[in-house]
Amino acid sequence: MNATDRYILLFVISTLLVVCGCEKADVAGEEEPAPSVPSVVVPDTVVRHSGERDGSADAPFTAGDLAAGSLGLYVRGADVELDDKWVVGYVVGYVGGTNIRDVVFDAGEVESNIVLADSPEETRAEHTVPVQLLTASSYVATRKALNLCDNPWLLGCRVAVKGRVCHYMSTVGMKNTINYRYEE
Repeated sequence: MNATDRYILLFVISTLLVVCGCEKADVAGEEEPAPSVPSVVVPDTVVRHSGERDGSADAPFTAGDLAAGSLGLYVRGADVELDDKWVVGYVVGYVGGTNIRDVVFDAGEVESNIVLADSPEETRAEHTVPVQLLTASSYVATRKALNLCDNPWLLGCRVAVKGRVCHYMSTVGMKNTINYRYEE
């Protein structure tokens, strides 16, 4: 059997498993569990599927959607971008270098970016999303309002930001952040 035949066989078996599915056997006295929201499991966390969120102002993506990859974006090595999308999360720090692994979970010395997460207590870089804050004239108001250098009180606050979801700081992040709002 050559490689092509193996791939075809694997495809056919996978398709049959998906189409046929598996049925649960009835067990006396066992109650049917309530239907659950589809989820994506990431180490140490469960993130809700983003099917009801489209990145609009009324239904923003969450920082966890981006960090967990539940939007189906693959940005490393590809030019996948979503323009004019909103992302909501808690400000948990900033990136002190050029990689998300250089995240500092504190207010600090950098005006060029902030880091968002689904929880204000998040301390794991892989569960965060970097947000670029530019100095160009159309972006300067957002930078002045959101950077932790000038606004240390924002640490732990929930904000929504609008910009381009794309590859940033070696992960999925946001660039060209053009708008923001403080959330409750």
